[in-house]
Amino acid sequence: MASSSSASASFRQPKHEVFLSFRGEDTRNNFLRHLYEAFRRKGIGPYTYFKELQKGEEISHALGQLVVPIFYHVKPFDIRKQIESFGKAFVKHERNRIDKVQGWRHALTEAGNLSGWSLTGDKPEPIVIEDIVQDIINKLNRLSKSDHKGLIGIGKTTLAQAIYDEVSGQFESCYFLANLEILAISHDHFGLGSRIIVTSRDKQVLSKGSVDGIYDVKELSYNDSLQLFSLFAFKQNHLVDDFKDLSNNILEYAKDVPIVFKVLGSTLHQKSISYWESALNRLKQYPNPKIQNVLKISFDGLDEIEKNIFLDIACFFKWYDGDNVTKILDSCYGCTAHCGITNLIDKCLLNVTKENSLGKHDLLQELGMNVVRLESKRPEERSRLWTPSDVCRVLKNGTGTKSIEGILLDQSQIDKVQLHPCAFARTPNLRIIKFFDSTFSGKGGKLVLLHRGLKSLPNELSYQDVKSCENLKKFPEFPQHIEWLLLEDTVIEEIPELIGYLDQLKYLFFSHSRAKIVSRNICKLQSLENFHLGSCPIVLFPEVPRNLKGLYLTRNQIEEVPSSIGCLKQLGSLDMTGSRIHNLPSTIIQLDALEEIYLSDCPNITNFPNVSENIKALRLENTPIKEVPSSILRLKSLCCLSIGGFIRLNSLPTGFCKLKSLRRLYLDGYANLECFP
Repeated sequence: MASSSSASASFRQPKHEVFLSFRGEDTRNNFLRHLYEAFRRKGIGPYTYFKELQKGEEISHALGQLVVPIFYHVKPFDIRKQIESFGKAFVKHERNRIDKVQGWRHALTEAGNLSGWSLTGDKPEPIVIEDIVQDIINKLNRLSKSDHKGLIGIGKTTLAQAIYDEVSGQFESCYFLANLEILAISHDHFGLGSRIIVTSRDKQVLSKGSVDGIYDVKELSYNDSLQLFSLFAFKQNHLVDDFKDLSNNILEYAKDVPIVFKVLGSTLHQKSISYWESALNRLKQYPNPKIQNVLKISFDGLDEIEKNIFLDIACFFKWYDGDNVTKILDSCYGCTAHCGITNLIDKCLLNVTKENSLGKHDLLQELGMNVVRLESKRPEERSRLWTPSDVCRVLKNGTGTKSIEGILLDQSQIDKVQLHPCAFARTPNLRIIKFFDSTFSGKGGKLVLLHRGLKSLPNELSYQDVKSCENLKKFPEFPQHIEWLLLEDTVIEEIPELIGYLDQLKYLFFSHSRAKIVSRNICKLQSLENFHLGSCPIVLFPEVPRNLKGLYLTRNQIEEVPSSIGCLKQLGSLDMTGSRIHNLPSTIIQLDALEEIYLSDCPNITNFPNVSENIKALRLENTPIKEVPSSILRLKSLCCLSIGGFIRLNSLPTGFCKLKSLRRLYLDGYANLECFP
């Protein structure tokens, strides 16, 4: 909304909200006319003369609910008491119309008791008129706000409309434009004192439009959600007792999205309990088309890569770490995932939690899944599969097609399924394979391979996560440019020489497997960034490529870290928690990129590690270290130190407080500590 330098300009249609009731020609062409024009300048179209009422419109319905008297050169006291000229008039009328006088006296007494405006000539009429108009507008705004009670936060446009209705009367001219796509305006386009409120689903529209501030519309609270749904479902602001449980199920489904309350509430209004139960069961299987159509507007505005990223996250990666998802999808879309994910966040189709997980409203996830379902009636002809029955049928019978780009299977939802040896032979465009157990119990079904192993993996495959595959003893032949390989909880005993051909592999996860041997060919993997080999029966420290950034060798049988570790100049994180190593070699200090070392629960670590001053986190709890050396004071970047569980240590070095970057210090079980520096 905006004020204009031209006071005569008015862009919105006047709203008939005020009825000017008067008697007498003495005010018709002066005070009343000025008051009438003052209302019109503020965008209020007052009723007067009655000729402005639309044909067929009843006066009683057109009038408002608030009466504000204006005492024009009369005193309210004289009206209440019917004295002075009023008293003389009543004496006269009592002679001829005694039947009406009592009603008139009562009406005037009530009018005189109302709070209003009194013009006695002590202030100029134009000033009083402006004060009256502003007072009436403020009262109308409060009524308008009451009409919207419970609807604040209903949505961007509705919220903007409510604000507009409340304050627009304070501006000389105003305009409300909904569904703006491009914000091609600047402050110079408006007069001094203007206020502009813009709503958009796309943050970039606002950022490019020179806005002064951006407000993210918050979700409705439970109480507001309950009231809003009740208004549509029961035409009141609270639930009906017999429908409370069913209503709460609707609230859980809607997840604070107002359009859902409106659509479902209107649909369920005056319906029976059995109808409600049937409707809820239907929602679990088939999304409501009206809701989907509203949400799909944003999806339809995406480019093709953004659409695919949206669908991948909806089907496979909701609540996954944002950095990892970006890296995974970079391998699918030519390193464009960061841009695509950022755009989805700006368009409110994704959100990021404090833990950096990618979130998505359940209804948006449902939208994505429904988009995939509508691709074909036959699941194997769709781009993504995640329903256990559909996935198992394809894997068991080898009936995949070129349409399939991603497969997800929650093994906790299936019985034992025997994979066809050529299960993926007919899926040349398959990019993502993800098998997991959502319960982490290991009690779900298992994927069992035939003795011939797993063959014909597609060349487009860039991410494979295969957990708990029984009989997967042999390392499969993966396509050369695969980037993510997760073979955790398998019975593979060796990482063979053929690993050396995977020259684009970046992430290798082998934790909780039976791997005892790691081929030296792994050194050929110059793209490898992270190697996980925790909880494996490996005895020797593996030879790894020199550009490795993360090495995770937890809870294994390794006893010695070779001095050659000093060659890993890009290593940023080393985790050997629960291993049997006997201290770190002196060459560890050469690793300037190393920021995190985890040596907790290592019973043979007796010396405090001599590390680079760039280290940020040291976890050394439950180790028999006897002394924290004064050299720790040179670790200017150290922000997290855990040395809890020490038995023999009884002091910390003098000057410990000089570690200015230290934010977290854990001393649990430090019973012998005599003083704190």
